[in-house]
Amino acid sequence: MTEFITKRLKLKVNESKSRVGSVSGSKFLGFTFRYGQVQIHEQALKKFKANVRELTNRNWGIAMTLQIHKLTQYLRGWGHYYLIANAYQLTVDLDHWIRRRIRMCYWRQWRHL
Repeated sequence: MTEFITKRLKLKVNESKSRVGSVSGSKFLGFTFRYGQVQIHEQALKKFKANVRELTNRNWGIAMTLQIHKLTQYLRGWGHYYLIANAYQLTVDLDHWIRRRIRMCYWRQWRHL
């Protein structure tokens, strides 16, 4: 197959990213396919949580309105991108986690006034 793609179609094949195998273990654009459903891949969730932690850092010295504005922009973009995934319960759990992070920021700000 690689020979056909490189010689006939004159395309370059990235050997480290290309593989042949089952769909259930594959990651494609942040999605994975399990049990006949489209789901969010674990690496995408780890990256999401790392970005939310960065945006809700307690030691970030900016106003809470600007902090929430930046977080909202990120969440809307991420949510619209992963809208096709079957992850309703996951989004509910992430919502609880994000609200807890925001409360933590407000608590820290209130404590230092």
